[in-house]
Amino acid sequence: MWERITAIGTAILVILTIVLISQGPSIPWLHWPGFILPLVIVSSLVIAAILNFRTAQLHAKTANKEIQFKLAALMRQGLELYERLLGIQTSAQVSSVRNDYVGWANQTYAVLNEGGYPTDAEAFFQVGRVPASAKEMAEFTQFPDWKRDELTQLSLYREKLKEIMSNRRL
Repeated sequence: MWERITAIGTAILVILTIVLISQGPSIPWLHWPGFILPLVIVSSLVIAAILNFRTAQLHAKTANKEIQFKLAALMRQGLELYERLLGIQTSAQVSSVRNDYVGWANQTYAVLNEGGYPTDAEAFFQVGRVPASAKEMAEFTQFPDWKRDELTQLSLYREKLKEIMSNRRL
């Protein structure tokens, strides 16, 4: 928001300075200072605008790095949850891992929103809302039904996160 205000203010001051230059000074002895002063003002405004733009770029890169670190940690956590789910022997143990991966999915959704990717966050969230197809579940046919559903769902979440990170170059 402040970037927009600064840009609008800079544009207004540049326009006013150009008007001053075009009209020239009304007092003869102010002839040279009357032209030099507006030029100095315009030059300083241009420099300020460039510095403001570079500061905004630096801030965006820093914020992007923070999101990258958070998403990388979430990818590792997703892999750990997947491995935990693979190691489960009874259907009674599934609920604890399900709660963990639902929490993981919610946390990933929040990080994507925080990073300024609301569309990707919503696409990620929708993975859990759509039932897995038979083709997607075919990869896990060697597992019992109670485990197959959970493995498929978590696998789809992980694939979607990988796709988002690849598309966004995070």
